[in-house]
Amino acid sequence: MKPSGFIDKDFCGQKLDEVINLIRRLLAGDYPQKDSKRALENILDFFKGQRRFLDSLDETAQHDTILGFCLEVNINIVLYKAIYRFAIAFIQLA
Repeated sequence: MKPSGFIDKDFCGQKLDEVINLIRRLLAGDYPQKDSKRALENILDFFKGQRRFLDSLDETAQHDTILGFCLEVNINIVLYKAIYRFAIAFIQLA
């Protein structure tokens, strides 16, 4: 059985993967605004960086470190949710 920190890490990774895939799907669509597309690309790069950092945490990482980073990821997902929800609504109107 995995230590609880790595169960948290796996769950956090799943959430990051979902956000990354959502943004990739948005970018794959017919996106009419260059600025909006550029913003989504920057957000994608940000979340991919968070995923790389999460992947870099190994079995020597303290449980508090993993939990703290997962909390940061959750906060960032909530903060950026308004932006990519706007993008989804904008695409549906186009």
